[in-house]
Amino acid sequence: LEDQIDNARTAAEFGIRKAQTEFYDAFSNQDLKMMENLWSHSDDICCVHPGMESLQGYDSVIESWEQIFAGFSRVGDDDNNEFNIEPSRVTIDICGQTAICKCVEKVNGGKLEALNLYRREDGKWRMTMHMA
Repeated sequence: LEDQIDNARTAAEFGIRKAQTEFYDAFSNQDLKMMENLWSHSDDICCVHPGMESLQGYDSVIESWEQIFAGFSRVGDDDNNEFNIEPSRVTIDICGQTAICKCVEKVNGGKLEALNLYRREDGKWRMTMHMA
């Protein structure tokens, strides 16, 4: 039984790490389709971008990512406009069907504290909150 419990924890952690990696890949690559697929479609999700008010619900959250990504494409075509965001000091706590991920986001030389929440929905970990 202990082995089964340990295997379940390991599988859940791998799933969370996969979702976390996909989130930061979608963010770094301004991949809206990938970002749309990561988020839960429920009304109780929320996102707090740095210096902004909390956004509630799938449509508002995805619209904010669309605006952010559009801002990157308008910046220009020179090579100095690359954007990279990478999590470090990642900790994961799994509480049943919910996972809490804390990390430090390294963003083009700066750092932000971040909190990401995921919920297990239909066999996949979906983001329900991002706050930086």
